[in-house]
Amino acid sequence: MMARKKEDAKEIEKREKEVFLNIPNLLTLLRLVLTFIFVYMLLMNFHKMSVLIIFIITALTDWFDGFLARRLNKKTKIGAKMDQIVDRIFTISVIIALIVYFSLHNKLDTRLLLLLLIVSREIISLPGILIVLVSGKSLYRVNYLGKITTFMQAIAIGAIILQLTWAIYLVIPTAVLGVLAGIDYIRYSLK
Repeated sequence: MMARKKEDAKEIEKREKEVFLNIPNLLTLLRLVLTFIFVYMLLMNFHKMSVLIIFIITALTDWFDGFLARRLNKKTKIGAKMDQIVDRIFTISVIIALIVYFSLHNKLDTRLLLLLLIVSREIISLPGILIVLVSGKSLYRVNYLGKITTFMQAIAIGAIILQLTWAIYLVIPTAVLGVLAGIDYIRYSLK
C-alpha cells in the first residue's frame, strides 16, 4: 500500500513538471494553425507554389517538434498526444481539401484514388485508434515505419499539389508503407 502511494506521488510530481508551453508543443500548435491556412489558400486558388510552400512548412513542423522535444529534453505526454492528434488533423484536412479542390475544378478523376491510397495508414488504423481510445490504452509509440510513411505521404501529397503526372510512382510505395503501418497500429491496439 505504501509503495503504491509513493508511485502515485511520483506520477503526480512528474505530471506537474511537464510544461505545456514549450518550443516543441508550440510548433505542434503552429502546425494546426498552418493546416487551416493551407486549406484556405488551396480553396481560394492561391498560386500552387505558395500553397506548396505552406504545406512544406507545415509538414516540417512535424519533424522539428519531435526533434526539438528530444534534443531539448522537453518530451511530455500531452505533447506526444497532441502531436499525434494534430498529425491526423493535418493529413485528413489536407486530403479532404484536395478532394474538394479537385472536385471544384473537375480534376478529381484518378486523383481521388491517389489521395485515398496516400491515407491508407489512417484508413486502416482507424479501428485501432478507436480501440485505443475506448480502452484507455497508453499512447502508441512512434516507430520508423510510421515516420517513413509520414515522410512519403508528404512527398506524395506535394506531387499531387503540383499536379505532377508521375505522382503515382510516389503514391504506390506510400500506400504500401501506409498499409503496413496501419496493420502495425491495429496489432498494437489488440495487445
